[in-house]
Amino acid sequence: MNDLRFAFRQFLRNPGFTLVAVSSLAIGLALAACTLATVNAYLLRSVPYPTAQRVFHLRYAPVGPWEPRGMTAIDWKSLSDVVEDSITSSGVAFHLNDAGSLTRARGLQASSGFVRGLGVQPVIGRTFVEEEFQSGAEAVAMISHALWRDRFGSDPQIAGRQLSVMRGEEAEQPQMLRVVGVLPPGFWFGRDSGATVDILTPLHSVMRTYMVRLREDVPVALAEKRITEAARSVGSDFRPDWTGVHLESVQQRYVENIRPVLVGISIAVGVVLVLVCANLAVLLLLRAMRRQKEVAVRVALGAEQKHLLRMVAAEAGLICVAAFAAGLVLTGTALRVLTPLFEAQLGRPAPGGPGMIQIDPTVLIALGGVTLLIALSLAFIPLLAPWRYQVADTLRSQGTTTTDGPFMRRLRRAL
Repeated sequence: MNDLRFAFRQFLRNPGFTLVAVSSLAIGLALAACTLATVNAYLLRSVPYPTAQRVFHLRYAPVGPWEPRGMTAIDWKSLSDVVEDSITSSGVAFHLNDAGSLTRARGLQASSGFVRGLGVQPVIGRTFVEEEFQSGAEAVAMISHALWRDRFGSDPQIAGRQLSVMRGEEAEQPQMLRVVGVLPPGFWFGRDSGATVDILTPLHSVMRTYMVRLREDVPVALAEKRITEAARSVGSDFRPDWTGVHLESVQQRYVENIRPVLVGISIAVGVVLVLVCANLAVLLLLRAMRRQKEVAVRVALGAEQKHLLRMVAAEAGLICVAAFAAGLVLTGTALRVLTPLFEAQLGRPAPGGPGMIQIDPTVLIALGGVTLLIALSLAFIPLLAPWRYQVADTLRSQGTTTTDGPFMRRLRRAL
């Protein structure tokens, strides 16, 4: 505690040094934290589905070549020993009828496998029942949390109320949908650009399955083999080099185009952080050289190497703690302002929808570890100054500092 209090007083006496050291490191840590939060949201954190590790995209053909025809005829019930749910959906444009004015809403028609496989659980009301997926069934819908809040004033008795919509781009056919449930905030599905949904309705037609949820402990290779056999039995127009159906992790598929960008940005930010630390090390080294007489007096009075290490470590620790706190404030502000820009540049929102690029425990622990490593490195740098071996020369000098030797000059140049 004495060392910490002494370090604090020293920093108060040198506000210019303190401001430059803390602010430069804080900006570097904030840049690293923003990058960590983005990489964590896209590459590290699992997509927001129950049993997401068992949800896979179906690739019927490599990117570019045409797909075989007839894939809508695959009998998924015959594959029930390996595939738990076949997931299908189709986008549809809705227009809400508000007192004569039309408001566009993004709709999605979803299969029963979509609802089960992606774990769609409304926060109010119920999900769809099997009969509602049959042709001719009553028109029902689950609405988004935002639509429930904005149009219905967060009415807790929303289940059973009617929603007047017009379906399609032309918006000519009015239709009444009975609301059966409210989707959770930020409901997200990972096809294409990871779009949000305003109105979710049952799918009544047969369409091509684009995702599956495998049964527990079913190997991916076995599922690919069985689905390929089923595809061959019903499909046509196969290319000579067709190698079969391939399964891709839903998260890997979603980020495959942006992974190189995020890796490149991470490397660049790491280099910037190293440069920040090198500049800060130069400042600490120059500051240590200015304090050679003070340190020489301490050594002459019996201070051991561990005492000097503790003193320097306290100063480096205070700088890093202050920079860590300031960096978190900067990161929070930057993410609130810049997250839409990040997502626009990457071409797709983070898995899970808005707010997923954030400071969570993973980012906090990683940033704390980086800060601790920086603190240890900065504490070591000033100890390279040959204090112990130049005590007599330092005390004999007339000025407050001494001229550094070849070793120190080389070290400064290297940093």
